[in-house]
Amino acid sequence: STATAPADPASALHDVWAEALGVQELSPDSNFFTLGGHSLIAIQVLTRVRELFNVKLPLAGFLDQPTLGQQMQALERALAKQVIASVSTAPAVTDEEWTL
Repeated sequence: STATAPADPASALHDVWAEALGVQELSPDSNFFTLGGHSLIAIQVLTRVRELFNVKLPLAGFLDQPTLGQQMQALERALAKQVIASVSTAPAVTDEEWTL
């Protein structure tokens, strides 16, 4: 059975950060590195995100967009792309079935 992604990605990501950083009080402006995050913790967070949502966020994104709000947006964009991809890869009716 495949795990279903959490219904609320933002709150799930908040929890992943809180757990990884050992900080409970986080806002969208919370900066990963200011809170003591470093590349190893970032990799742990990204691994957990991949496990939860089946999306890969780039590590470079943490460097460019280190706030929780920015990472939430990145996750939402990745999830939206994933939905589009799953729709476009759904079994399509082939032309052959319509050939007379």
